[in-house]
Amino acid sequence: MMQQPGSNMDRHCRAVAFFSMSVLGIALCAGAFGAEKHPNIIFIMGDDLGWSDVGYNGAKFYETPNFDRLAADGMKFNRAYSGGPNCAPTRACIMTGTYTPRHQIWTPGGNSKGKNNEMKLLVPSLGNAKSNTFPSKTELDPSVISLAEVLKPAGYKTAMLGKWHLGDSEPQGFELFSADGTDAPYKDCY
Repeated sequence: MMQQPGSNMDRHCRAVAFFSMSVLGIALCAGAFGAEKHPNIIFIMGDDLGWSDVGYNGAKFYETPNFDRLAADGMKFNRAYSGGPNCAPTRACIMTGTYTPRHQIWTPGGNSKGKNNEMKLLVPSLGNAKSNTFPSKTELDPSVISLAEVLKPAGYKTAMLGKWHLGDSEPQGFELFSADGTDAPYKDCY
């Protein structure tokens, strides 16, 4: 049986169709516009740079205009803990989210730092400082999950640029890996 234009049934069908199309349109728009957008993360580690070595923390001896500008426009760590006294242990802590005793990279590796078997952290509080040492690994364990391996499944693109000093291992989750393993041929690249 044909419905007459303007009948109650015709109006009801149009209302249902309009409502269905509206709900479908809202759902599609919500998916396109309401999709969670991840913030960009750019982590810059100033190698062997102390908290008082930058202008935004009052340094007068060093001029750090780029760090100062980034600190003014971005985020800075005012209360942070360094994983070690130099680059490699701190970088390993950042990449793995673990403390130095867990990843056991106490000192940077590479021939320029001395023989690897002599790279040990002395622990004089335990008695005889000569025999009480922690052996230092020179490479990040490939089985350890890195920061890049956590960010990538969350939809981030990952890149590591500059100094690695965590061994000659694979890039551990970084899609772009432009860093070297031990020594520093890149030091004059900028």
